[in-house]
Amino acid sequence: KHTGYTHQQLQWLADNFDLLRECIERRKDEITTVRWDVASVSGDPLDDDDPDVERIKRLISHPDGDPTHPWAIWTRAQLEDMFVGDCSTVEPRFARDGTLIALDIVSGATITPLIDATGRKPQPPDPAYLQVIHGIPYRFFTQSGALNLNPEGTQAINPKNPKDTSAVFSTRDLIYFPRNTRPFSPIYGLSQVEQLVMTIAIGIKAEQRHYYFYTEGSIPEALIGVPQTWTLKQITSFQGYFDAMMNGNLKRRAGAIFVPGDMKNIAVKDYAFTKDMWEWLARMCCAVMHVSPQPYSQMMNRATSGTAQVMQIEEGLEPDKEWLEAFWNLVISQYCGRPDLKFQWDEDDQVDVAEQAKADDLSVRNGTKTMNQIRVNRGDEPYPNGVGDKPIIV
Repeated sequence: KHTGYTHQQLQWLADNFDLLRECIERRKDEITTVRWDVASVSGDPLDDDDPDVERIKRLISHPDGDPTHPWAIWTRAQLEDMFVGDCSTVEPRFARDGTLIALDIVSGATITPLIDATGRKPQPPDPAYLQVIHGIPYRFFTQSGALNLNPEGTQAINPKNPKDTSAVFSTRDLIYFPRNTRPFSPIYGLSQVEQLVMTIAIGIKAEQRHYYFYTEGSIPEALIGVPQTWTLKQITSFQGYFDAMMNGNLKRRAGAIFVPGDMKNIAVKDYAFTKDMWEWLARMCCAVMHVSPQPYSQMMNRATSGTAQVMQIEEGLEPDKEWLEAFWNLVISQYCGRPDLKFQWDEDDQVDVAEQAKADDLSVRNGTKTMNQIRVNRGDEPYPNGVGDKPIIV
């Protein structure tokens, strides 16, 4: 990854800061426990005799064809690359007749997106991605061409044979699917872990210091006196020696400063790993990962915690679900040849109605959402004539 941090660095940070790892695993748990289904794009009931529907459901249930890797386990691996490096990569596997039979997870750390002379991803047959393993170029992949759209902006599907997508999509060797791209870096995504690099670094150092406090003993930052006969040059020389000995060594670093005077220790600041510091780290991680900080912070009352859980599902879980939904719709349309079908989530049991109402009321009162946004989300018609379109603060 040609950005400020390599994928290996980001993976190390995600694996070694236990608080962040807990947030990542919680988010995976929340997503993979939501039920899903395959539906018609038009909203019409599915044909019970359509063999493609059952084939697509089997594919999603076990994407890589391994019976020991159901959808939840496969998706957790896909989400790992998205959360850590925003470089989720999947390689389609086809049968001899061109039918998609499996989707294999590929480590996004090994994939280097390419650009053409205009700064865009090259179109087939030119390669768009290079896989590099252990520093050696391994193989090239192509990406799909642009969608063939009608003047109305709809997909140009053969009306006599809706399954015929040969005029709509081109073959694609690799699905490189970043979630959070930016205008100045359109081929790379900005992951949640990359947004937290400095916070993670502080958290790891704080936890190391806290660990050494109990295992190696504690030496407070201090002013340490030296004999009166020492000259300034001698003090400076010894201070340089002492700093070099302590630099980078958390077990022995004392942060001491030598000054003229008797050999007495004057404590300046004692180290303390406080609850406030822990809550700050927890809230930072939870804010970026969009999970509730309730398990890591001061206890809330039941009503407040329930409302926070609903808002967390609405504000945090929904974007991740939309990203996964877009991925599977891409697979169903391009690789399964059925742009008339779509992947959808089963929302029946996701949010308690009473808690959702409290969260909606709070969002309107603090100006986060308008009344019309709440009505549209509930499936109701918005108020006419612009009534309810402006945010308010109660």
